[in-house]
Formats: sequence, structure tokens, C-alpha cells
Amino acid sequence: SACLRLRNPVGVQPHQFAILLAPLELEPGKTYVLTAQVKGKVDGDKTGAVLGVCSDRYGNQNQRYLTMPQVSERWQGVRMEFVAPTNGVCNLIVKNSSFKGEILIDDLKVQTK
Repeated sequence: SACLRLRNPVGVQPHQFAILLAPLELEPGKTYVLTAQVKGKVDGDKTGAVLGVCSDRYGNQNQRYLTMPQVSERWQGVRMEFVAPTNGVCNLIVKNSSFKGEILIDDLKVQTK
């Protein structure tokens, strides 16, 4: 199957952000679960914020990011519960502003709990 490849060959640089947003149509106040499979290879042991939800285009407002495991070359499941904002504005965000390397993301889902 095809997966999303998040690649950053330069690492942390000023004003260099890899951000992908997808608007979500969610019921305000309802609990949802974000799940995905991830693998990759990064320099060091920290990946920072990679997958989450937010209400703006940059991942700064009403944001919630899942805690990434130490990335390995084997597929690992990740999961995060969140409550849809009361105004209903919510985006799925995939971003890399903090690591050098590559992460593959597959089977990304947002479902009701």
C-alpha cells in the first residue's frame, strides 16, 4: 500500500517547516481516536510533534499532538484520543520542524471512540 513519507534532509533550520493539513468534519464535543502506523529512521532519538490535531493552519492553536515512540525501521502503532473543539474547527496535522531523517506514516485514521 502507499504511505505518506515525511522527509527532512536538513534538520532544524529557521523558518523551515514541513506541514500537511487536512480539515476534519467532527461533531463538537465528541471524543475521537487518531491512529496510525509509523516507521522510519531519524538522527537522534527525538522526533518531536509529528501527528495531531489543531484549529489553525500552522499547528499552534488548540493543538494536541500524540507522543511518538522512538522511531525504528519496524512498523509501530500510535494512538491518541481527543475531544473535538466546541466550534467544530479541527484539522489533522502532520508536521516536521524538529528532526532530521524520514518517517513513513500509514493507515492514518480518525474515528469516533
